Amino acid sequence: MWIVELIVVLFFIWLGARMGSIGIGFAGGFGVLVLSLVFGLKPGSIPVDVILIIMSVIAAIAAMQVAGGLDYLVYLAEKVLRSNPKYITFYAPIVTYVMTMMAGTGHTAFSTLPVIAEVAKEKGIRPSRPLAIATVASQVAITASPISAAVVFFSSELEKAGVGTLRFLRDDPRRHIEEQISFGGHQMGTTRMAKTEQGGVVDPDCRVFGLQNLYIAAPSVFPTGGQANPVATIVAFAIRLADHLVVKRSSPDTEIVVDVRASEVEKLEAEI
Repeated sequence: MWIVELIVVLFFIWLGARMGSIGIGFAGGFGVLVLSLVFGLKPGSIPVDVILIIMSVIAAIAAMQVAGGLDYLVYLAEKVLRSNPKYITFYAPIVTYVMTMMAGTGHTAFSTLPVIAEVAKEKGIRPSRPLAIATVASQVAITASPISAAVVFFSSELEKAGVGTLRFLRDDPRRHIEEQISFGGHQMGTTRMAKTEQGGVVDPDCRVFGLQNLYIAAPSVFPTGGQANPVATIVAFAIRLADHLVVKRSSPDTEIVVDVRASEVEKLEAEI
């Protein structure tokens, strides 16, 4: 029976990839319905609030992209970055911070990452530097966004009217945190990065210790997890690794084989 269930899962993953955009999310939902209603699998509790938030963010970004707003923002960002290329490490986080603050979501910063990497390479600056700080800045800016403040205000007004309840912490924060850790949305740290073989699985260049020709580009190389979604950091790591491999491949005796587990990058492509 599990083989049939696996085939169903793979089918809906394939269907979602064919549909593209947010279609992979809807395909995943249909897959869950089939597994629960047809095969009788007992689903867990549905995080409705999280699903609605994600759908709202994706819908807003999709509308912005269709209207040409996102392309215009990227155009302005590229113009600013190219006007001062040697200061890319300082200007990149400012650009991503402003974009996120005005849009209310860090997803807008994803579209600028390729521009940041390209400008840095053209100036001979290692892309990992501006990419890393730009990624952090884009997530920090969420707390400064007027949209975030408006959401909190609106929630508090609904609570006064008896329509909803605003709770920043649950009755038992420790238990809630442990429940989230038990399954997690983004698995990280299983092949953590370290300076020595005793401390981790890969070195600072994402190469597996003891193997000359095996690299890993995945959140598994993170030494620890953060508060925000790791997609942007994964993309930054992938670009950094690609830059390293280009340099390494300049040696005629070197053959490169890369193990890329890019499920998070595929999610990013589907969202933007």
